[in-house]
Amino acid sequence: MKPIRFALGLGLALAAAPALAQQAPAAPVSATSPDGTLRVTLTIDGDGRAAYAISRKDKPILAPSRLGFLFTDVAKIDRRLVVTGTEVRDADDAWTQPWGEWASIRNRFRELKVHLKETSALARVFTVTFRLYEDGVGFRYEFPEQPNMARTNVAEELTEFAFAQDGTAWWKP
Repeated sequence: MKPIRFALGLGLALAAAPALAQQAPAAPVSATSPDGTLRVTLTIDGDGRAAYAISRKDKPILAPSRLGFLFTDVAKIDRRLVVTGTEVRDADDAWTQPWGEWASIRNRFRELKVHLKETSALARVFTVTFRLYEDGVGFRYEFPEQPNMARTNVAEELTEFAFAQDGTAWWKP
């Protein structure tokens, strides 16, 4: 009788193993600037951590850098994330500045919105919006209204900027 109990216990342990294992990394999401010079790539690792990387002419500028937030009043958002959708749009317009070398400034970019959701019980959602210009990249977080984040206080932004190599900076105080 003891061997049967052992086999049954082993079978239950093996059946539970997939629930304890890490999830498979999701396929990367990426977009390039309108001229193809810059590329941003967002990845999700086996723990559900989101990271982004930026390259210029296929040479890394920012190595994979984590995304996330630490809050004072709710659980932090930094892992157990999945991509629920993406949107890409192009824009090419101009805006007028009141002073400066040029009266009209061209505003040409490609925008990548990556919608993320927690797989935890809180199931919070947010979007990371990247704008890729021919000479730079910017991004922002967007948190829509949702029950588990009615009002929050950000304690620390966990966003990283992991430069791929050392650089030189010049500035004038």
